[in-house]
Amino acid sequence: MSKMSVNFNPSAEYAANNLAEVERRLEKETDQISSGQQINSAEDNAAGFAVREKMRADVAVLKKGLENVQQGASLAQTAEGALGSVVNILTRMKQLATQAASANVNSDRSAIQAEFSQIASEVDRIANSTQFNGIKLLDNSLAQTGVRIQFGTGNSSGSDYFYLTFGGARLQDLGLASTAVDSQTNAQQALDSIDGAIDTLNQQVAKLGAYQNRLEDIQANLQVSVDNLQAADSAISDTDMAQAMMELTRDQVLSQAGTAILAQASNLPGQALSLLLGK
Repeated sequence: MSKMSVNFNPSAEYAANNLAEVERRLEKETDQISSGQQINSAEDNAAGFAVREKMRADVAVLKKGLENVQQGASLAQTAEGALGSVVNILTRMKQLATQAASANVNSDRSAIQAEFSQIASEVDRIANSTQFNGIKLLDNSLAQTGVRIQFGTGNSSGSDYFYLTFGGARLQDLGLASTAVDSQTNAQQALDSIDGAIDTLNQQVAKLGAYQNRLEDIQANLQVSVDNLQAADSAISDTDMAQAMMELTRDQVLSQAGTAILAQASNLPGQALSLLLGK
């Protein structure tokens, strides 16, 4: 049988300690339910917190990689569109060269040459002005250096980045800088030169198409990686709402019971005083 004491009230101490523990759990459960996450700080689960933060960092990097890939695809599409315009111009130049190569157009040759020169200038204008986000695409500056597309979380060539490289589309890049149709002989030579230039551009267009296909594959793979990491993050971090609500209800009942018991236990020293006073 426990003794009645005024200086120390063990029942009240035990009740207070138990109530404090219940209140601590209630605070944690409230945080988990309101945030939807069972890990809100490293205190909740140190190992899980570290793993989760690493995965979230990877997700953020991969999402930026997705943006880079999408921009890379847009860059390739911009270059492809400009090359298509140049091919159309070269086709018209070949028509004019074909016309000028015939012996029966002597009186019209100067007019043919005038149009030929004008549209040839348009080739250079397109090649020198086509750009994406400040990067000139068709002035031959990317033939060696290329444009780096970073999509991975590391710095390994092929696995984390690769370069888009393609040649220029200026007249000098296509071997057409001195091409003319002002004579039948020059027009005949222009036919071969223009044919070669069209073949070169078609190869570049095919290369750009291959780049776009690769970028689409990379984008699909990155999206799968992001989805998997986010699913793993959810498994580690998200609150099991049914379990959390059950625990919250239990601890709310314990809190109410503990408060009542603490109030009763706190009255025990008063009972000792009543005995002394003969009440």
